[in-house]
Amino acid sequence: MTELHITVGMPGSGKSTIAVDLLANGFVDEIIYPDALREAIICDRKLPGDPYYNLSIETEVWFIVKQCVQDELRRESNVLIDATHLTQASRRQWLVLAKTFRAQPIAHFVNTDFNTCSARNMSRKRKVPQDVMYRFFEQSKSVSYSALEYEGWYVYEY
Repeated sequence: MTELHITVGMPGSGKSTIAVDLLANGFVDEIIYPDALREAIICDRKLPGDPYYNLSIETEVWFIVKQCVQDELRRESNVLIDATHLTQASRRQWLVLAKTFRAQPIAHFVNTDFNTCSARNMSRKRKVPQDVMYRFFEQSKSVSYSALEYEGWYVYEY
């Protein structure tokens, strides 16, 4: 059965590291990085501002991500979307898409504490602003293994 994977966790939690490991070990065939897409759009259009926090392109970014995921699922590829997915609303469309393509929905819940995420964030070249980190932290409080399972995800917790 084809699988649609998502990562769920705060910036700096280790989502991308897990995604790369899943790819390297053959559990997923393709990783889609919305952050890379944002950066490409901003740079291509020479838009001002931070490429990771330009809200004017979010609708376009997620439209393209959805198109890429659909293309991979049509090819029966196991695809992973590497993003925070901290709200139920941000995960819902992927459950619907998984059902449409008869794919197994799998969530990789990276449950890393705030201080570790914050420290990793500070050591990065591209830092998430602290106020945004706090917003993500507040959103993360509603995420749990059981909540994800209840939504319909097969869950791996790290």
